[in-house]
Amino acid sequence: MPHTTSDSNRLYFLNQHLEGKPNSLIAGCMFMDASEGYIKAKRLLGKVYGDPYKVSMAYKDKLTKWSQVRGDNSESLQEYALYLMKCNHTMQSLANLHVLNDSPNLQRVISKLPVYIQNKWLDHVIKLRKQGVCVCFTTLVEFVQNAAEAAMDPVFSREALGKECVFSKAKANHGSSQTKQTSLAVTVQPSNSANQYTRKCKLCSGHHDIEECLQFLHRLLVSDVQYVTDCITVESIRKYFELDSSERDLGSVPDERGLSFEDIRFVKRCKDDIEFRDGHFQLPMPFRDLNVNIPNIKKQAVSRAK
Repeated sequence: MPHTTSDSNRLYFLNQHLEGKPNSLIAGCMFMDASEGYIKAKRLLGKVYGDPYKVSMAYKDKLTKWSQVRGDNSESLQEYALYLMKCNHTMQSLANLHVLNDSPNLQRVISKLPVYIQNKWLDHVIKLRKQGVCVCFTTLVEFVQNAAEAAMDPVFSREALGKECVFSKAKANHGSSQTKQTSLAVTVQPSNSANQYTRKCKLCSGHHDIEECLQFLHRLLVSDVQYVTDCITVESIRKYFELDSSERDLGSVPDERGLSFEDIRFVKRCKDDIEFRDGHFQLPMPFRDLNVNIPNIKKQAVSRAK
């Protein structure tokens, strides 16, 4: 601890900055004399976690398991470059970490980088080989560090230029949308509800086409052939078949939905067969076939109700 000369404070700070198994390892040293406890804690930590081979393998394993760096994430590239610098500095004191200079390990490190940086690295390696320079881990670290600095540049980086391009397009689209809105404001005239419907039905004089008229559909059901022949056209036939769906908006009245052919039949049946019995209205069941034989299961229903 460079800021204190007291072994008691050193032991206290050591305990505060450790967690998990390392903290449990030195827990007993906290009850010892400060000087003796601090020396004992350092010795235990060095014995369990200070083995050079274990330390170098921990660095290597973390480097191998590092997630792929995306090309549009400059912060992750910066983080990766910092860890490579940390490995390079540790390599100066750990001989076992020199395995990072091997070609397979260099390939693993470079494979984590975006494709465009890998291509730049290949060009850089070819130039170094022509100059007779041997490529090692330190060379790769310096290259990744420069690539991270370029990716974090606030003016000329890929990310900064991409944001500027998006901003320019958005500004251009905003200007064109304002121009379109201005032209529409000049040409479009407001309409009121009085002149919204210009066409009239020949049958009921309503504000809709004849093929949208319910009375006209009713005449089709009752087979008023003569009237239908006089009024219907090819366009009416097309629109009539398009109306054979209750999910289609008629367009004559806002939010009004059209009735299908079977809906019209059922509405007519309800009007004709509705009855008032024992203080209640009775309506026919919506069956396509009226001759439906429904079994009498009154006894089963009564038994289940009990």
